[in-house]
Amino acid sequence: MARMCYYHQTTEAANSCAQCGVPICNNCIQLVGPVPACRNCAPALHARQQQMVASGANTGAPMQQGAYPPQGAPPQNGGYGAPPSYPQGSGYTAPSYQTAPEHGGNIALGMLAGLGIGIVGSIIVMKILFLTGFGLAYLYIGVGYGVGFGIHKFTGRGGTALAALSVVIMMIALLVGHLVFANDVLQKEIASDPTLAGISLMDVIPMIPSMFSPMHWICIAIGLYSCWRAMEQQGE
Repeated sequence: MARMCYYHQTTEAANSCAQCGVPICNNCIQLVGPVPACRNCAPALHARQQQMVASGANTGAPMQQGAYPPQGAPPQNGGYGAPPSYPQGSGYTAPSYQTAPEHGGNIALGMLAGLGIGIVGSIIVMKILFLTGFGLAYLYIGVGYGVGFGIHKFTGRGGTALAALSVVIMMIALLVGHLVFANDVLQKEIASDPTLAGISLMDVIPMIPSMFSPMHWICIAIGLYSCWRAMEQQGE
């Protein structure tokens, strides 16, 4: 069964990262010399290569060919995340390796992070509207991008599937923010007229949409699109 790229789950892997061993497609391969690396490990491998070059220049020892596995070669030990073998005397010190991280845990943390960012951002926007009487709905654009960024920060992934999931997460966060606003309106009405003490949040919710201007809903739509793009572009 073909392995799929760690960063693009619908693309077949063409190689494995020499540092962490994750499978990577042609679009993700970053060559450090002849060594294939993923986007996360390339800087460390590049620094290690520079140290090796400097060491060879200082000692006068020639750089030997074949010190690195050729492009397209899988890890020579044959395992996912296993370190490749290097010839003795090549001057290359193999880095420490670890198995590829589990996607499930990262996605769960990403969803929680995105939901937290979305809920906090939505509540802040709605509190500003309730306390000042005018809204800063354009802040929803930043909230949407923040949700996408938070999810990507923990998952290290993107693409259409996660973009759709991030939009669902933001919609839940928006619902929480608007419920908080509805509760604030309810408490204000009860405080101003004690005879309304018998009404509930469910009585107030149907009136909430009419309290917002069209720009409010336009900014929410743009915020949802920003959330989508923040995730989708990570898979490009």
